[in-house]
Amino acid sequence: MPYRAEIQENPDYIRVEISGERRPGKEAEDFFDIWPPVADLCEKTRIQRILLVLRLAGRVPPTAAYEMVKSIADFGWPKSMRVAVVDLNEESRRDHLVTETIAFTRGYRLKIFADEEEARTWLLE
Repeated sequence: MPYRAEIQENPDYIRVEISGERRPGKEAEDFFDIWPPVADLCEKTRIQRILLVLRLAGRVPPTAAYEMVKSIADFGWPKSMRVAVVDLNEESRRDHLVTETIAFTRGYRLKIFADEEEARTWLLE
């Protein structure tokens, strides 16, 4: 698995920090590999807020963004789930605006940020 994930439970949200290198053509597949323990923790704790911090090199093609959002339901996440994504890579942060739009049209609350504090504020509103 090319990604490393640190998962931290907080009283009101789960913080997930992912670092590594995106593999062209495998972006969605690699992303799915890290989600089962996150989904399990959300279910166990009944926490429906995730602060996702991405420290990943590489870009995110629109097809990968679509696949990531499409598969959210496979993890059993309700539409009430709230996800704040802090993408520290400026290029892929712009790419993830497509992810945000796809999620919104499917009824999910996911928002892309450049700053972790701003993301946390939105997440806990």
